[in-house]
Amino acid sequence: MKHISLTYYQAKIDHYIFRAFDTCLSGLPMYRILFALSMLIMTRSQQYSWMAQFPDTFFAPPPGLTMFFRGFPPEIVFYAFDFLTLLANICLLIGYRTRFASISFAVLMMLGNAWLFSFGKINHTILVILVPLVLSASGWGDRLSLDTRRQQVHTPNRSSWPLALLAVLIGLGMLSAAIPKVLFGWPDLQTQAVQGHLVSRYFGDGRQMLMADYLLTIRSPILWELLDIGTILFEGLFILAACSRRSIRLFCAVACLFHAGVFFVMGIGFWANLLAYAAFFNFSWLMHAQVVHSFAHVVSQWIDQLRGIYIVGISALVFCCYTFIGNPVHVLLMASFGDWQMPLYTGIFTLAAILGGGFLLINTVRMIPPYHFQFISKSYNFIASYRHHS
Repeated sequence: MKHISLTYYQAKIDHYIFRAFDTCLSGLPMYRILFALSMLIMTRSQQYSWMAQFPDTFFAPPPGLTMFFRGFPPEIVFYAFDFLTLLANICLLIGYRTRFASISFAVLMMLGNAWLFSFGKINHTILVILVPLVLSASGWGDRLSLDTRRQQVHTPNRSSWPLALLAVLIGLGMLSAAIPKVLFGWPDLQTQAVQGHLVSRYFGDGRQMLMADYLLTIRSPILWELLDIGTILFEGLFILAACSRRSIRLFCAVACLFHAGVFFVMGIGFWANLLAYAAFFNFSWLMHAQVVHSFAHVVSQWIDQLRGIYIVGISALVFCCYTFIGNPVHVLLMASFGDWQMPLYTGIFTLAAILGGGFLLINTVRMIPPYHFQFISKSYNFIASYRHHS
């Protein structure tokens, strides 16, 4: 009996690792393009080279790669990180040696961020490093890529286990956010941590967001404590949701609303998380859209002419633009609004809230039995006919 039980659970685990995310595989090439475009849009001007102007007295590395150094490296090293990261990003966008570009992009960002964190502040961008590193083995470059056009990929080599691994890593990341909240007293009924963070952000940092004024008028300790406990439960249960494709997609949709709420209340924008959640969105329908096919056909005629040296040249031009002029998207937003972060982040989190809420609404409607809709339709017809006769 134990042998049968073990075989059953082993089959369930094998199915989850190697089969559960098969429906998402066909849309991964489109996700690769959206991921690379998003990273180009979010990349700041002089992403790493700005650190060269600081003396070694600012060097305070946390435990990690940079703890073995006594100061910052020469200026040319940071400029090399900027250029090579953009080169890997562009190669990932057009699908040129996709697997090598994915790994290179992740490694370069990991090394660059190690120096970035040497100022003592650690940003929560690990997921945008894990995504290309993990999905490099998924075959997300087998379509809509220069590799395919040049027949470097003869047959699709798609694997769904990287998506299963990414789901677990996201769950562990959320769990690592929940555990410190428990240790630092968030469940304590005498304190309200969310309210404290809101007050600190509003009056201390001056982040007076859209919904902050209204929430500051709420004086109910019970409501604030429910927000504290709800945040811990949501982040802590994410690792359990990673055990099911349906559950992880639902949790990612809720997380989109969660992060949008955090941004519009406190001004904290975890855009990197949103980009990682999008990996579980099924882009297959977008792959078959006529507009995408037409656009891909036009672009492919130009991309087919590219060679490795041309890609390096294009990356050099982009590098010069980002270094001496700035990110074009950021420059346009600055010219229009006087600030690039707030309008860009507002658009990102508004879109995330719409997509997440729409996904949850569609799945909720699908759970309603069909005869309920028949009852609603008959009730509406009855009321309409009664009003007509009266």
